[in-house]
Amino acid sequence: LLLNMENNVLKRCDLLLSSSKTLLNRKIKQSGRDGENIFLPNGVDCHRFFLIDKKKLSNQVVVGFVGTISSRALDFALLQSIFQLRPNWKFIFVGPSSFEEKKYLNSKNVIVLEAVEGKEIPKIISNFDVGIIPYNIEDERMDYVFPRKACEYLSAGIPVVSTPLKEIEIFKPYVRIANSPKNFVQEIENVLYDNISFDERRNFVKQFDWNILVNKLIDKIS
Repeated sequence: LLLNMENNVLKRCDLLLSSSKTLLNRKIKQSGRDGENIFLPNGVDCHRFFLIDKKKLSNQVVVGFVGTISSRALDFALLQSIFQLRPNWKFIFVGPSSFEEKKYLNSKNVIVLEAVEGKEIPKIISNFDVGIIPYNIEDERMDYVFPRKACEYLSAGIPVVSTPLKEIEIFKPYVRIANSPKNFVQEIENVLYDNISFDERRNFVKQFDWNILVNKLIDKIS
């Protein structure tokens, strides 16, 4: 019943928008709709991150993640292996989590911080040498996730390494893809010294600025 109701809405609406290309294509196929569609990804307020100065690499590599810390989202087995492979690196996780979820990040080289206000995120990310998106790709729901944090990391000018999410392809080559602990560590080491500059990352991610995205939507509606 719910599926039929959804398909009726999808067929009748004048404009269908989605923050995930994968989900958008699925719904078009599911409903058989024939109309205007728009991919509107989760954007970023670039100017908030552009105010942060470029940070020089510290003696110790700092790898960071900002977002919800949960077993649904994160691949804790992958992370535990990475922690063990590089005990001399510092890993920082910032975001909402339960006491039980935090146990999966228990390691001497890991710092887990509570969630912060949105205005504090640029400052937090500026302390990272590399931003990671270690999402659990075994959960099919992650197929439809467009990771806004990729935009935030790149807006701050830092390199990014992610598990192979379907929606992450759009960020290549500014986001490296890794599918195993050893590969993840290798890609982190690669991006620390790749030939993509701080400014190139920031220029690339401007296309995901909310001002650009909303104007695109307004033009389509008009």
